[in-house]
Amino acid sequence: MKMNKFFTALLLLLCFSVSDLYAAKDPQDALKGNINIILDILKDPQFDFQGMQKEQDDRLLLEAEHMFDFASFSRGALGHNWRRFSAEERIRFTKLFTKLISHVYLDKFNRKALDTLKIDYVDNHLLKPTRSGKLRADVMTVIHYDEVETLVDYRMFNAGEGWKVYDVKIEGVSMVANYREQYRKMFRDSPEKMINQLEEKLTSLED
Repeated sequence: MKMNKFFTALLLLLCFSVSDLYAAKDPQDALKGNINIILDILKDPQFDFQGMQKEQDDRLLLEAEHMFDFASFSRGALGHNWRRFSAEERIRFTKLFTKLISHVYLDKFNRKALDTLKIDYVDNHLLKPTRSGKLRADVMTVIHYDEVETLVDYRMFNAGEGWKVYDVKIEGVSMVANYREQYRKMFRDSPEKMINQLEEKLTSLED
């Protein structure tokens, strides 16, 4: 009986160890899979033909929505200003901010020079869960591109529907904190004005 209990305890310990190991690797695997899909779309020769740019951009935006939690990005970027937005204004802002972050992230890559791109996944570790119980993790990478090395840290969480990115630190600078500082200075502006300014910025990027 004691021997059976010993083997049962040992089996449970091994199961929990394997589970913990898988959970630790899961954020990196999820991120790597998302990035590989985006790179495949960027490299796909079918989009080299005239008139295919919009379809490629639409595909990239769709995959970016799988990779990032843009609602969290938007809340984090607005900070205290988020409370001043109505439900409808939050939806409008998030939709526009999604496009902005996608532009900023994806436009860093010259689509004709992707052969020089190499990504090293150097470390990942779990962080303290959020108050609501969301699992959190950091996945650290080094991007080698166009003879330049860039440290990029992806902050991710899992609310039960898979791992998603809610902030990106480039050389230690948080994208969310950077935008929050910009919007903090606009606290006197109405939500409508802030949305209009975001629309104007997107129009200038797309021209």
